[in-house]
Amino acid sequence: MKNRLRNITAVMALLLLCLLLLASCSSAGKPSETGTISLTEVAQADGVRSVTLNSRGTKLTVRSTLSSGFVENNSRTTVYLFELPPGVGADSLPGLEPVYSFRASTKSTWSAPLAEGSLTRLYCSYVLATKGDDGSYTPIGAPVPVLNPEVLAPGGQAFPEAMSIKGLAADSVADILSLGTSHALLDVAIEDFIAIPRPAEPASLNTIDYVFNGITYHFNDASLRELDRKVKTLSAESVIVYLRFILNTHPASLADKLSCLGFADAPEGARHYAVNINNEDCAGYMAALFEFLAKRYTRSDRAFGFCGAFIIGHDVNDWSVSNAAGGDIDPQAYVASYARLVRLARIALVSNYAHGRVYISLGRNWNTPADSPGGMSSSAFLASFNATNTASGDYNWGVAVSAEALDPTDSSIWDDALATGASSQYLSPANINVLTYALSKNYTFAGGRRSVICAFGVSGDPADDSTLGNQAASYAYAYYKAAADSDIDALIYSPLYDSGEDKRGLAAENGAKKPVWEVFALIDTKDDGPVVAAAAPAGSEFDYMYGNLSEAVKVKNRFDAKATAAVDTKKLKFSTIIDFSQGELSGFEPVSTGAGIDLQPVSGRPALRILGLGDTGIIRESVSSLLLSDAGYLLVDIPESSGEGKLTLRLSQISKNRHITYEATGSYLPGSQTVCFDISEFAGAIDREDINLSLWISPTDKEAPFELTISSISTANNRSTAASILWTVVLFLLVFFVLLLLLALFSRLYHKIRRRRARKKRSQPNTALANRDDA
Repeated sequence: MKNRLRNITAVMALLLLCLLLLASCSSAGKPSETGTISLTEVAQADGVRSVTLNSRGTKLTVRSTLSSGFVENNSRTTVYLFELPPGVGADSLPGLEPVYSFRASTKSTWSAPLAEGSLTRLYCSYVLATKGDDGSYTPIGAPVPVLNPEVLAPGGQAFPEAMSIKGLAADSVADILSLGTSHALLDVAIEDFIAIPRPAEPASLNTIDYVFNGITYHFNDASLRELDRKVKTLSAESVIVYLRFILNTHPASLADKLSCLGFADAPEGARHYAVNINNEDCAGYMAALFEFLAKRYTRSDRAFGFCGAFIIGHDVNDWSVSNAAGGDIDPQAYVASYARLVRLARIALVSNYAHGRVYISLGRNWNTPADSPGGMSSSAFLASFNATNTASGDYNWGVAVSAEALDPTDSSIWDDALATGASSQYLSPANINVLTYALSKNYTFAGGRRSVICAFGVSGDPADDSTLGNQAASYAYAYYKAAADSDIDALIYSPLYDSGEDKRGLAAENGAKKPVWEVFALIDTKDDGPVVAAAAPAGSEFDYMYGNLSEAVKVKNRFDAKATAAVDTKKLKFSTIIDFSQGELSGFEPVSTGAGIDLQPVSGRPALRILGLGDTGIIRESVSSLLLSDAGYLLVDIPESSGEGKLTLRLSQISKNRHITYEATGSYLPGSQTVCFDISEFAGAIDREDINLSLWISPTDKEAPFELTISSISTANNRSTAASILWTVVLFLLVFFVLLLLLALFSRLYHKIRRRRARKKRSQPNTALANRDDA
């Protein structure tokens, strides 16, 4: 028996070992997760091979190798190790002192603390060099930065998954949420965030100070608070936020200390300007800004919201207009400086959030030079960036690409003759697979794919109904084209509104919504009838894609309604879910720029007062779904209003596999009133997850400050419905008890009769026996 047990145990152990081996092989074959790091060595024969941090993130180690041929030819040569400041390339060796030297050998190792006081080596890079007879240094190999900065990141969740690929680049949080977007791109104008305090200008003193590498940097408090509100509100609604860092001002027009941010030779009037990372002061500003925002928006408590994705620049393969650096700049030097800038952002991000993503930005000109002098095709730039970056140690960078029709007035993109196969001159949604195929074949990282987000916009002239129809059809076509490509994470539309001759907006310049607005709002919802109707001009190709993808694309439930007409409150049974008279803000926070909230006495009791200029919003996260479950109405009690306008209620419940939203708009007038919203459909569809509740105020007069107070928010049901249910229950119980009583009486009578019959039967034999005895 014992031997049998031993044999069984041995077999089980062998099976377990096989399973473990299979699991390890299976995991080894999987591509690394987007945003993580698995490569810690650089493939160069001579030079620095790796710069890594220990597991505790306290010590930095530089390992170098030299080929046997190099050692044989330079056996008596001293090799020097240089530590390059943040953003600096190997061409800056003059003026620097080596941190270590050794006699030429095949291997060498140097270690140092990562931090010394307030100074850090995290953003430095390291390169070997030899010294000539004239005292100059010649680099050996490429500089290598820290290759595993994610060691420093606290444990955190994986990069969030979006419900759909629908995205929008806009400043209006209200519109982003109203349209049900899953991705939002927010621009960070660098010069608006870096502040230079001046005692003579009190406004410039309103800053948040941050010490980086021993230097105190100042960031504009107002700009940060505005960004905080956007990021926090959007991420609370499970919208994935991308921050795009751009420089909008020519360096000559910047404050003296900030003129280092750009290239002095850049042309005036460009759309955006390249960041001059070659300047040591500029590198300090950028590293500090990247690190500050990375820490702020990846905190575990989400105090300022969450953002784990940075996009660096805009269409950077054009250095004359889109990312202006000057037409005479050396292309390779330009690519190298941009690569160092992206690396700086990446180290700042992943050292705080290991799954952070950084994106390079490419223009639509895939196989043709930039439209203006000074630039290269996006495919050539991609190849050059990859080669430059790989020489210093690859990591999982992503691509944010512009994909639009060549003709900005073209409203139908499905028949663009210049956007076809791999040799296409331009990229559009019709041939975006050209980019993703190139990435999957030539630019993978550790065997895994690179993240791709696609920026898109198409023209629709409000004065031409045919182009408006084509614009809506083009968006539906583009969306399904992107959804069919598993390598595309987001299709981000821009702009939201028309501007001058640019007619690509979802709405006209005066705010009038185009047909594409509704298509955009509904394309990823179960109510996509308008999408199918609008996409008719796109023809059979769209029909084919819709047939294959529609069920996968339609992932959201959306309930749109209007505020109900005035209801008879005597027929409603109320339940207060938020009562501001208790003297608390109840978790509400302002969303919009310039908005403020406080508590203001109204008729002797506290009420929530909302102050603003123009459109304003407030939000409360994590409202228990039990408070709204089975409710028929939601009522907002407004005791005072300084004017008239529109009040929009937005409710959302977002879980891993469900996305349900409700939106309704009603009017408010000066004075006291109650605005009532019918939420019965939404309340009947929700589950146990918490709900976000937001109110959006759009005053009629956008130029005048306004005040609006709210005393309470309540749910209600019709009394008649509740009463009828109650009476039905009472009647049922009454009938039940009557039947029970009758059953009891019948049972008692039945048993009584049976007992009487039993006694009668027992008495009969006794009588017969008595008669026999008498005889």
